[in-house]
Amino acid sequence: MSREWTTHGVEILADRVVKRFRSCTAGEQDREWRALTLLDRYAPDLAPAPLNAHLAADPPVVIMSRLPGEPLRGGVVQPAQIEAMACTLARIFDAVPGPLASELPSRRHGLRQIEIATRSWARGLPADSPGAIRDAVTEGLRWLEMTPFAPTG
Repeated sequence: MSREWTTHGVEILADRVVKRFRSCTAGEQDREWRALTLLDRYAPDLAPAPLNAHLAADPPVVIMSRLPGEPLRGGVVQPAQIEAMACTLARIFDAVPGPLASELPSRRHGLRQIEIATRSWARGLPADSPGAIRDAVTEGLRWLEMTPFAPTG
């Protein structure tokens, strides 16, 4: 990925992952460390464990464990793999107790901003995009219409 389009660099080692942040104007490194710490407490083994952080360094660094497994990128994802990912994501999203989650600072981009960006991106989908991509975008927008957290308009 092009450097100007990322906020960080990632070094994947045999037993850990080192994330070096390029730009931290919005506290990216603090959010990363807080998320890893909370998930380690409430959903151990579902996300990388926090190992070390140098949040005030230049550049800031977050070091986390490396999860076992094989990347799915570049291959055909089977229905059982999709189901496993969905179950895992649901467990992660439900892991942190509601009262604690409600005390966390707001995300950098709220749901409304994400919805607007998603709809804008979908409108810009090239007409010659493969049918499977167009179908996936259509289904994603249909899902977005059904979600109670993303107002339309």
